[in-house]
Amino acid sequence: MSGMYAVYHGQEGIKNIASRIHRLTTLMEIELRKCGFVQLNENYFDTLRILVADKKQAEHILQLAVEAGYNLRFIEDKYIGISLDETSTLEDIETILNVFTQIKGESVKAALLMIPLERYRFRIRLSFNARPHFFSILYFIRINLKQQ
Repeated sequence: MSGMYAVYHGQEGIKNIASRIHRLTTLMEIELRKCGFVQLNENYFDTLRILVADKKQAEHILQLAVEAGYNLRFIEDKYIGISLDETSTLEDIETILNVFTQIKGESVKAALLMIPLERYRFRIRLSFNARPHFFSILYFIRINLKQQ
């Protein structure tokens, strides 16, 4: 399935999807940090691990997230995992951020999230920014050209 996903979207399509997901994740991390939350993953692509005060706060955030329609991950007693994907939108980011900031009696303004995603730099170390060999295979390129 993932192979056909790559063939369907092509090299540039996959790169664009991945770039958008990572930029949304970076935006989420930056905004959570501004609100006083700590993101613990040294390296990340689409998943953040957020430190919260204690189990009670984690459970409260998770309950608010469920009420807002989101399923976040409870990790041990004081961490929450957030994973984004190609269906994630700026509205999702705003809603999830507001779940976290609601704990502190604050809210995130949508206008703050209107900075173009392209302005957010990649936070992936070069060693993780691989260029898969399969994207350069002649067959893949030929299939992609037929679709266009």
